[in-house]
Amino acid sequence: KNGAHTPVTIKNGRYYTLPSIPKFNKKGIWTYKDIFFSRYGTLKNTIIALAAKSKQGLTHSELEEIIWMNPKCFMARFKEIPGLRKEKYKNQIVYFSADPDIYKSQKENRFPPESSAPKLPPDAMTIIILVELIQNPGMSIEELSSRLHDQGYKIEANTIGKLLEHYNISKKKLNMR
Repeated sequence: KNGAHTPVTIKNGRYYTLPSIPKFNKKGIWTYKDIFFSRYGTLKNTIIALAAKSKQGLTHSELEEIIWMNPKCFMARFKEIPGLRKEKYKNQIVYFSADPDIYKSQKENRFPPESSAPKLPPDAMTIIILVELIQNPGMSIEELSSRLHDQGYKIEANTIGKLLEHYNISKKKLNMR
């Protein structure tokens, strides 16, 4: 424990080795028999480092592949880990870096925007469209687009149609007065 040894990550830090012995893999893990060592020292520091270095954060199953231990067994002990951001997504826990820039990149990589998602107008334009629809309930989408063009707004009829569809607004509902 005088600095000439590398502490074991797993197995509760009970094992040590000389610094010249371990040959860490790309993830910073080295195994000897059934004992796992980490270049990051403790299990907690290892999880933080692995999550921070990953391109899209890590799920429990991804962590388990790296450290050969089910994270559910030990992560419950840690309420919050500084340096780690934990989020639930579709019944899975995902660990991201707490660094805002890294987190943003990881989240975008894990959950890329759907290309099939309709391109909706900005909120301010949406309000203008909805006000026009309320004031002119009998107007067709094409007429509404033309009217908004006359007022200086560049909004296509198909964009208005996608907006109404996205918010589940039918022309029948609008004609009820």
